[in-house]
Amino acid sequence: MYDISQAMSYLLDNWGSFVSLLGLVATVIGLIVVFRRAGEARKSAADARIAALETQRSITNMLMIVDLQRAIAMVQRLKQLHIDRKWEVSLELYQPLRVMLTNINTRSTIAKPELREAIEQIRIMENTIKNALTQEGELIETNYSFGTLNDIQVSLEALASSAPMPESGAD
Repeated sequence: MYDISQAMSYLLDNWGSFVSLLGLVATVIGLIVVFRRAGEARKSAADARIAALETQRSITNMLMIVDLQRAIAMVQRLKQLHIDRKWEVSLELYQPLRVMLTNINTRSTIAKPELREAIEQIRIMENTIKNALTQEGELIETNYSFGTLNDIQVSLEALASSAPMPESGAD
């Protein structure tokens, strides 16, 4: 049987080993905590990246919808200017409309052939009007330009109505 003095003597002789064992246990527990927190941090960073991408996508979609609505209004204005045969005034709207449609097309994640076609048609109409005004030639037929602008407007309206709406932040 051990008596208390032998137990105390054993503890005093080997106290460094016991402290080392406690240090090892504390280190293992600390490493477990560190690895668990690192995993949580990695997951949080991934979640933050996903949230940032979703926010960016929502902003891009909202900008595209706003730009489409502005472009539709510009096309409507051009149609009225063509009906009124105000060719000089209409020339001021063609370039900004082309830039706007190009920006919409560039920002969009889905290829939009109707936008590329609209940009080309607007360029052709602008060149035709500019050439006719500078050469005092015959201007384009109002019905043709009105019909082309109407087709562009219908395409833009279809794109605007099919554009994905940003989701609300309320979950």
